[in-house]
Amino acid sequence: RTGGRYGVRILAPSLFIFFASVLPALAFGEQLASETQGTLTVVHVLVSTAIAGVVQALIGGQPLLILGVAEPIVIIYSFMFRFAEQRPELGARLFLPWAAWVCVWTSVMCVLVAVTGLCRLINRFTRMCG
Repeated sequence: RTGGRYGVRILAPSLFIFFASVLPALAFGEQLASETQGTLTVVHVLVSTAIAGVVQALIGGQPLLILGVAEPIVIIYSFMFRFAEQRPELGARLFLPWAAWVCVWTSVMCVLVAVTGLCRLINRFTRMCG
């Protein structure tokens, strides 16, 4: 009997998080599709947002975290696509594998920074952190 009452209380924040994740994915996915000539589309953005959300909810311990693409992601992929187009050894057809390897190496570097504790040295490079 009380389960129905809690279901209604959970429905509102769940719908809010769903739309807060889906609407930017649609908007930025469309922009990404036009910037990469259809190589990355809205479907790619929606699927990657869904996978990242599920992984974050299961492993990260924060089930209501809003994940997804943002304008800096669109800018970097647009730049990477233009760069790949200008390189004869890459081209548009090898953009996705190349971008995947860029992401793999970026994640390796992020893990190394986290494991070695290099974040504590950030105050030596900028005044913008406490």
